[in-house]
Amino acid sequence: MNWIKTFSLLVVSFLVFACSDDPTPDVTTLHGKWENREYQSGWDIDWVETYHFEPNGSFQHSLIAKEPGSDVELGYTTYRYGNFHIQNQALQLTDLVLFISLSDIQEGWYSPKEELVKTDFGVNTQSINFTLQNNNTELVLEECPTFECEEITYKVFLRVQ
Repeated sequence: MNWIKTFSLLVVSFLVFACSDDPTPDVTTLHGKWENREYQSGWDIDWVETYHFEPNGSFQHSLIAKEPGSDVELGYTTYRYGNFHIQNQALQLTDLVLFISLSDIQEGWYSPKEELVKTDFGVNTQSINFTLQNNNTELVLEECPTFECEEITYKVFLRVQ
């Protein structure tokens, strides 16, 4: 009878540990290029937001206007870079350097990358809650569209590289 209890305990322990997820994904699961593409009918362009996470802990983030359904770049609205790590289920972006387009809305809010202007926007770090889904092929970022965070939205980035 004692062996039944021992066996049952082993089975339950195995199931608990085999089915439990590590609450913090390994940082290497983020390595690569992630993309979110949204068609903007008013301007007939695709806004393509990209994160590229490097194995050395650095990243690049850009928002690029592209011809619909293609990779032909029309221009950038923002480009930034810095370092990243994971802490408490959040993506920590540090040492941020931001470049922005000074084009106005009539020009489409975008310009060539070499014409972006470096800005001191006073924010050196950013913390973004995230999850990985579908066998680590989707990166879901939690966004706060207003300063008060009255409504949280989620943006899905697909692994493209």
